[in-house]
Order: sequence, then C-alpha cells, then structure tokens
Amino acid sequence: MHAAITETTSNLSPLAGKRILIADRNNVTRSVMRDTCYTLGAESVHYATSGQEVLRAVSQREVQVILCEYLLDEIRDGQQVLEELRAQKLIPLSTIFMMITAERAYKQVVAVAEFAPDDYLIKPFTTEQFRLRLVRANEKKRIFDHAYTLLEKCDYEAAVHECLHIAEVHKRFMADGYRLAIDIYTSIGRPTDAEELLVHVLAVKAVPWALMGLAIVRQRQGRVLEAEEILSSLVETRQEFLSAYDMLALVKEELGKDDEALQVLERAGERSSLNVKRLRRTADLAQRTGNLPKAERLLKQVVERVRDTSMLEGNDLASLSNVLAAQGKFDQAEKVAADQRRLMKGHPEQEFISTIIEYQQAMQMGLRPKADAAVGRLLQILDESDYPISPRLQLQVLEASFNHNRADAGIAVATRLAKTPGLEERILERVQELLDQHRRKQSGQRNSITVDQIPAAIAHIEKTGWNDDLMKRIKASIDFWQKNGQLSADDAEGFRLSMDAVASRFGITSAT
Repeated sequence: MHAAITETTSNLSPLAGKRILIADRNNVTRSVMRDTCYTLGAESVHYATSGQEVLRAVSQREVQVILCEYLLDEIRDGQQVLEELRAQKLIPLSTIFMMITAERAYKQVVAVAEFAPDDYLIKPFTTEQFRLRLVRANEKKRIFDHAYTLLEKCDYEAAVHECLHIAEVHKRFMADGYRLAIDIYTSIGRPTDAEELLVHVLAVKAVPWALMGLAIVRQRQGRVLEAEEILSSLVETRQEFLSAYDMLALVKEELGKDDEALQVLERAGERSSLNVKRLRRTADLAQRTGNLPKAERLLKQVVERVRDTSMLEGNDLASLSNVLAAQGKFDQAEKVAADQRRLMKGHPEQEFISTIIEYQQAMQMGLRPKADAAVGRLLQILDESDYPISPRLQLQVLEASFNHNRADAGIAVATRLAKTPGLEERILERVQELLDQHRRKQSGQRNSITVDQIPAAIAHIEKTGWNDDLMKRIKASIDFWQKNGQLSADDAEGFRLSMDAVASRFGITSAT
C-alpha cells in the first residue's frame, strides 16, 4: 500500500523534494520552466546561463535534476556540459539530466542522444508532456537508485544482483536491468558471465545493444573476427547506433586494418560530428595512416570545441602543432604553440606541453641539438612533476629518449608507463614495440663495426685479400649506423663506393 502511494505521489509530483537546476540563457524560458517545476513539486530551483555556471552550481550544491538548453552559450553547448559532468564525475548516476532543445536536425538530435541524457525534449512542448517525461525519468531513477549506490561503492556483485532483481520484478525496465548488469560484468573483466546474460536476452529478441554487448564479449575473448562480423552487420542495419561504429573501429585496429578503421570513424562522424573523444581517435588514425591534412582538419575541430572548457587536453595542441610542422606549416605551428601557452597558463602540464611542442618543431626543422636539449628538459619535468602526466605524452618522451641515445631514461619511462593502471592497450603495445626495437639496436651495436673503424676494415680487405664475411659485416654496419642516425647518407654512400672499388679489384662486380 505504501509503495503504491509513493508511486502515485511520484507521478503527480515527480519533482517533489528535489533541487532543480535550469540552464538556459533566455529569461522568459527560465521563468516558464521554473513555474512548471514548482507546480510539479520542486523544493527549489536554481539558474545557470552558461556551461561554466552549470559546473560551478553542481560543485557548490547537490541537484537532483538538471534541465539544460542545448544551445547554451558561445563556449559550450548542452552536449559539452553533459560530457564534462560525466567525465569529471560531478553528478551521480541518480541525477536526472534532461536536454531541452529546439534543434530538430537529425545530426543534432543523434549527437545529444549519443551521450545518453535521461531524456530530451524538443521545443515547443506542453506542461503535460514535460510532466510525463519527468515521471518516466524519475521512476527509472527511483527503481535503480539502490543499484547505482552499489555501483558507486564498487560492490559489483551486489549491483548485478540488484539489476537482475529489477529485471525480474519491474518488467518495464527488464531490458535496462539486464543491460546494466551486462555492462558491469564486461567492465570488471567477466565476459563469460556477461555472455550468459546476453544469450538469455538475445533468445528473446536480437536488440542492437545486446548484439553490441556480444561483440564486446567476443573481442575480450580474443575472437576478434567474430566481433568484426557482428559489428559490421550492426552498423549496416542500425546506422544510428554510433557506439557500434566506435567498437568496430577498435576491432579493425586490432586486426591491423587502420585504413578501414578510419573509414568507420568517418562514417560515424558524418552522423554526429560533435563527439570529442571520437574526433580525437579519428585524428590519431588519420595521422598514423599518413593523412596529415585530414588529421589537421580534425584536430582543429577538437581544439575549437574544447579550447575554453575543462575538456581541453594539452595533447590536443601538441598533436595539432606537430601535424602542422610535419607539413612545413611552421608559422601556423608557432601560433598553436603561442595559443597553448595562453590557454594552459597556470596549468601543471603547461611547461611540459610547451617543451613537447618545442621538441616536435625542432625535429621537423632538423635542429637536432635543440631537440636533444628539449628531451633533457622533458625527462627532468617528468621526473620532478607531482602532476600525473598523461600516458600519451609520456609515450612521446619514451620515443624521444630512444631517438636521442638516452636509453636508461627511456627504460625508466617505459617501466613507469607499464605500471599505469588501466593503460590503453595500444599504448602498452607501443611501449613493448619500442623496447623490442631498443634490444635489437643494442644487439646490432654489439655486432657492428663502428663508424670510425669502417675505413680501416675496407683497407684491410684491400691489403690482405677478399674476405666475404668481413665485407658483409661492413655492409650491415653501414646500413645499421645510417638507419640509426649515426651516419649521414653522403658518408654511407662514400663507404659503399669504396667497397665497390675494392670488390672490382678482385673481379667482383659489386660488394653492395
């Protein structure tokens, strides 16, 4: 009886006892929504007219409902606000976030829906429509409240049990219960348990999110080709399901199909071009596949979207500067460097990012001594900084260390990176690749004739007679030292001509 009364009260006054935050620049709209909220039982209503005010408001007081206009201000739109709130964990899972928008364009609506607000309303709407949406969102939050609490306490087993109980008792939320339980199992590394639940769901209906979940499980089990097949079919039949594109791109990267992965991400970008995380991934892939103009365009989009928000990462600016310098656009790269110094003033990573950019530009311009000095400063900052430098930036320092004969420092950076909790698989693979290259280089150095000894070795053959094994060692040493930057192309060519001249004296066409 009490539960029935509670549910009725919740339906009639879905905002009863709740603190509301209305984020909208329009005074008239705020007033109308405020009156509606009080009519629906709100305890208090607070206002924000910009994304920064939203972030400040939720930091100062707990709010249970956020009603956010999509076109919020010149710096952030509602989607960015939601993304920042989630990324910084400023709101708990129990908070209702509802997007209010007059945007009816397909791309805008998909972009908003992609970040999973609890609902979104397209203007104009009636008070009754507003109430019904709040009732639905509030009811789901009420039913899942205990599961959310368990999740936030990291009591995953109990959270799964609660989700399955919800799925059994509340048939309206059966799919939501199973879905959250499956997500929990997948995130804590229990794909077999997730698969068991997925099989149960898929036996009833082949819903897209369950197919996506099965693909994730297959990928975690190392059955990557099966995952690719499931996801390829899913993005063709459910073209609006953007998370499937992201997962398909990841799978194709694992299979070494970087060009195909880039195409998949670009297709997702055509449907929603506002996801910063996807833009970064697409830019990274474009850079890795050698498409620098495309990487430049995407990185400029990223920087423009995050420049005055907490989502700005120093690597965004460092990557853009590097791509510009790699194309010989040094003036533009310098402008990005100046922009970085301004945007990151006072940030703990400011000096580090500035030095990374200085190193990149010096390398692109062939100023190796200047680049070497920058590597020294980067290693010093990394060693002394209390601020956790991002793994992607540390990876650049690792690569630079090995490139500048600072192997001991590089190994120390690699060790630190390998111990980083939750390190991206691709970064870990790159660390291992660099270490393997270093070991091969060390082995090559031990077996090589030094640059200074090469002329004497050639003269020795000329004086004592043809020695095929020694000549092969000389050739391999020239190739090795040229590849590792210890021998210029002109000097290497000079040595090879000397080898051919000696070979001709013994009636051998060529030694190289």
